[in-house]
Amino acid sequence: MTHWQVYQPRAAEPWNLRRVVHLHSRVVFGATQPEIERDLNDDPQQAVSRVLSGECRLNGVPEGFDRLAAIIGDSAAQSNNPIRLKAWWIYRCLYTPDPLQEKLTLMWHNHFATSNQKVDNLLMMKQQNETLRRYCRAPFRDLLSAMLRDSALLMWLDAEANRAGHPNENLAAIGRSRFLWISGLPFVDGSLSRASWMSGASWLRAMICLIGGWVT
Repeated sequence: MTHWQVYQPRAAEPWNLRRVVHLHSRVVFGATQPEIERDLNDDPQQAVSRVLSGECRLNGVPEGFDRLAAIIGDSAAQSNNPIRLKAWWIYRCLYTPDPLQEKLTLMWHNHFATSNQKVDNLLMMKQQNETLRRYCRAPFRDLLSAMLRDSALLMWLDAEANRAGHPNENLAAIGRSRFLWISGLPFVDGSLSRASWMSGASWLRAMICLIGGWVT
């Protein structure tokens, strides 16, 4: 097995413009010319540390960003216009002081794959987005635990169809197919046992849809 090693610039692999641009385009959403020049003049460890700690932006972050983003987001969620909620998130991606946080939020949004076309509730969709952002750097077990209680995801996976004696298997099946490595449930021939799968579905039937959210 090949082990990853810390990158150290050398003649054959210099820390140059191409590598600086590659770092910012792959890990975040790109960089401005002053940010590229700063990272070229520093060593790669400093450049990477700034990206990971949310300190890579030199300029372009509006004063009072968090307050303004909250106002835009709340207004968008109450507008019943999904385009406005999309614009709120694009605004965050463009002007956030921590672009890695938004890139990770986007990654987890793609992973859990919830759409307002079915949920049809912008407040739930915004709450999910904020949950993904809050847990984007957390251990996956913590993120999954929060998402199993997320109103939009539960609506997306038909949790409101759960009934005693007839548990809906959608969410349990998603957990079975995607989250085996943290499930902690019994395995049979490399997969979850049917009993464990149905037990999970039965527990999830207790998630009841109410106006304004979900309760157990």
